[in-house]
Amino acid sequence: MTYRVTTTYHNITYTNYSSLSELKDIFNLAGFLSQLVADEASNSDWTDNETVILNAVNNPISESFDPITQTYTRVRDWGTAEIYNIFRSAVESKDYTIEPYLSLGNNSNGFNKITTELDT
Repeated sequence: MTYRVTTTYHNITYTNYSSLSELKDIFNLAGFLSQLVADEASNSDWTDNETVILNAVNNPISESFDPITQTYTRVRDWGTAEIYNIFRSAVESKDYTIEPYLSLGNNSNGFNKITTELDT
């Protein structure tokens, strides 16, 4: 049994992106993850599952971007709902109005986000 999450982002900025790679450049996932890992170093739930979490984040099952609708969809396999919830809890506990997260954004700066969780 695996816990798969499909996340869809819709661009609401005035900038139109022409490709998946161009869009991913603005997400700054590497910078975001680096800061998140540093901040969660004392969280045993995180550190006990860090390898699985980072694998899910860095290796999505699939990704697609439609330049016409400016819609990005990503599917990640988290293994369990517990692992996904550890990640979400860490992400949601950050204050994105101050540095260092202000300049990193919430991994979706300028996008509407809709998440569908599937337990398959």
